Amino acid sequence: MKMMRVVVLVIVGLFGLRSGVGATEYYVSLGGNDVNNGGSGAPFRTFKKANSVLVGGDVLYVTAGVYNESLIIDRSGTSGKTIKVRALNTDKPVIDVRANSGSSIWIRGNYIDLTGFKATNSTSMGVRINGSNVVVDNVEVYNIPDHGIFTTGKYVTVRNSVVHDSMTANEPTWDVVKNKWVYPLSGGWGSGFKVERGAENVVFENNVSYHNYGEGIATTMGKNIIFRNNYSHDNYSVNIYVDHSDTVLVERNMVTCSPNDTKYFRDGHPAAGVLMGEEDYSGWTAPLANVTIVNNISYGCRGFNFYGAEVASGGLRKALIANNTIWNTFGGSYAINIANEPANNNIRIVNNIVDGRINAGSGSVVTNNINQAQFVGAPSASPGSFKLAAGSSAINKGVVISEVVYDFGGSIRDNLPDIGAWEYGSVGGPSIIPTSVIPTTVVTVTTTPSQKLLGDANSDGRVDLVDFTIWKSEYLRTLSTKRADFNKSGGVDLVDFSIWKKAYLLN
Repeated sequence: MKMMRVVVLVIVGLFGLRSGVGATEYYVSLGGNDVNNGGSGAPFRTFKKANSVLVGGDVLYVTAGVYNESLIIDRSGTSGKTIKVRALNTDKPVIDVRANSGSSIWIRGNYIDLTGFKATNSTSMGVRINGSNVVVDNVEVYNIPDHGIFTTGKYVTVRNSVVHDSMTANEPTWDVVKNKWVYPLSGGWGSGFKVERGAENVVFENNVSYHNYGEGIATTMGKNIIFRNNYSHDNYSVNIYVDHSDTVLVERNMVTCSPNDTKYFRDGHPAAGVLMGEEDYSGWTAPLANVTIVNNISYGCRGFNFYGAEVASGGLRKALIANNTIWNTFGGSYAINIANEPANNNIRIVNNIVDGRINAGSGSVVTNNINQAQFVGAPSASPGSFKLAAGSSAINKGVVISEVVYDFGGSIRDNLPDIGAWEYGSVGGPSIIPTSVIPTTVVTVTTTPSQKLLGDANSDGRVDLVDFTIWKSEYLRTLSTKRADFNKSGGVDLVDFSIWKKAYLLN
């Protein structure tokens, strides 16, 4: 009964997240006027005026055009009434503050959902978020000298967004005498997508980050962070960076490095695919722990590495690097390299396909990794080229890992899992853009009718409260057929409820 009361509270909370009754629609246009009422026929001219009237549940639409004013939202919604800021047209409104300096988009309020903008020429952050429960969708950011999309808030989700050519303070110039790129190195790296000091419960999903003169996607001093299904390529410092953070999940991402993009080479080589570090920050201890890096693909980069700690008590505590495919590692460098630190402990390196060496370092256990496998095509920057061919040496050779339920494409792994990012015969497909396409838009995930969603007990193609009802009716019961046994354990228990809840929240 106690468990059921908890479940009821969870469901009530879920309804609260999905509710939102009543809204006033406001509009901003280059042809508007701030004396107007902000309606569709009488839009405001400035973001400042529009921001001043917003309350929870309102929607602000911005028409296409180039705006030379920072978009600052410091009003807040609530858990049941989010403030939504939307591009009205297919063309993204451009926020260009070259003449005025400052951040292009700055979200200081809470419970904000922003979709469909382009930010350029800001002297500070392109998209800056200081609030909580902020959602930023489909924002394109470029030509900025610091972070592209930046958050210090809690319960923040950033999806379907593009950041490129940011951190221009580090942009190199070509030295015709030395015949090479020369970097000014401003003293800071900056990131395309950045989780910053004190941020918690942040999700970066289905984003593209490339050609940034710093980090591609990064978390520094964050907690409960998820980087899922992103495409990060050819960034100067590192493609995906986990620094000084606690409880981070890096899953189903594609990272690539082109041998021809030498402008983004650091010290003569491309960046690491995924890098972990424990940098030294004033007033902070050494929180790097609980890092899970699973079902990712890296091609042409410098592997997955922990470079070490800059603090005396630092190290990598409790980490899982599993079911990744790390191929064409640049220059024969380590595919996985864990620096020796006295504080290292409980590091598992399992079920990876690597074409380079593994340096386990201290505190590590290395099992079931292979350096050869047969793929359906010639390995390339396309994630599909790393699907396993029939008869591949990776098939059914992995060990079961409780944290790895899906493969790279979202298909369920069975009780005889394969090694590497893809499960053989996977019908899933991620929202990853191949390098042959200029990444200005993001392709969404599609699920084929034949692929059953995990958590979908009645096989109707949805994960909803009907499936919860089925789970509840089968919980701990002895039945010949158990539709809610999502993890195929032979029983219906709280693990299956957790699987349903996760799928329901993402549905």
